[in-house]
Amino acid sequence: MKKFLLLPSPILLLLTSILLLVGCSKTSDTIILEDASYYQYLDSSNPTVEFVLSDNSKIKFELFKDIAPTTVKNFLSLISAGYYDDTDFNEKCDVFISAFQFNKNLPNYTIKGEFTENGYQNPLSFSEGILGLMHNHSNDDGLSELFISFQNIPEFDGKFAYFGGVTEGFSTLKFLQDLKPDSDGFIRSSLRIDKVNIDAKGFDYSTFEKIETLPFENAMTFLNDTNPKIKMTIKDFGIMELELFNDVAPITVENFLTLVDDNFYDGLTISNIFAGHFTGGIPTNDPSKSTDAILGEFFHNGVNNNISHDKGVISMWRDDAFTDEAFNSATNRFIICNDDLPVLNKYFAAFGYVVSGLDVADKIAAVSFNSTTGAPNIPIIIEKIERIS
Repeated sequence: MKKFLLLPSPILLLLTSILLLVGCSKTSDTIILEDASYYQYLDSSNPTVEFVLSDNSKIKFELFKDIAPTTVKNFLSLISAGYYDDTDFNEKCDVFISAFQFNKNLPNYTIKGEFTENGYQNPLSFSEGILGLMHNHSNDDGLSELFISFQNIPEFDGKFAYFGGVTEGFSTLKFLQDLKPDSDGFIRSSLRIDKVNIDAKGFDYSTFEKIETLPFENAMTFLNDTNPKIKMTIKDFGIMELELFNDVAPITVENFLTLVDDNFYDGLTISNIFAGHFTGGIPTNDPSKSTDAILGEFFHNGVNNNISHDKGVISMWRDDAFTDEAFNSATNRFIICNDDLPVLNKYFAAFGYVVSGLDVADKIAAVSFNSTTGAPNIPIIIEKIERIS
């Protein structure tokens, strides 16, 4: 089975730090609706949605249109567009489970975070059965990643946009609670969201305030005669030629070319193979091969890099966390996409494209690898990377 790249969300990282400090209480085996923290906000005029899971079980949520109207409208709009159909549950810990779609291109906007720490009065709390929306590095960059809470954690109140609550399907929620994640907090279960049904109750969600972002474009859009070009020779596999997009990611390109001119990559290996991409550079903190970290030139780090991570794109690898330090941790490791990976858009600095030799990338991606580490089972050596213009 291919190993997928998965990124821990900010809520998982923040929860880990909070739970280490305060611990966590035992989640009740049965949630009684009348005891739910959001019970007072239930109203027959509120829209409802029903998650139909792959085992035909169901969970029904009521959405609080008067508390978080923009979040509710955005959620219903994405459902209507089919975004959550055939969607995985991705992350889980003792207190929540999240769901989002890896391989669907999202609209080119985000929404304002409707929660107290963002200057918006939202009285809902992080409690059993609550439905919330993730945000990432900015309070206003949330869009599609959902989470469902299993526990009451007051330390999390006011930090995320809570906008709905479970009203039916508590036994299914308990089943989700009992799913066992791997050591990184990710779900490997085949259980998915097959589809989501809406009963809008006449609520109009056609228009709402959006924070527009640059549309992501295919890398070929950025090709031009003035871009620097490099040749990457992989022993026993062949040659790839790449064009680098200096106008979009100048710091990344300059750093990469400096390493190329210093013959840094010559003799190193392709260190990991995942579904959709492989990585090259120094896989460990070898002091003899250390290089300086650079600014992460991507959307969630304040840079309008709109190169889509499509097949053939080269991008910089970084620490996979949601902190300033991690966002600016890229040094020398790069990835080359051998499949479309829109999940990397906004989080990683794409900076070039394979203009010749994409079949070489396909050959590398086809090599067998360790299912746990992603390390290829044979050495794949970078003989040389050099400028050609």
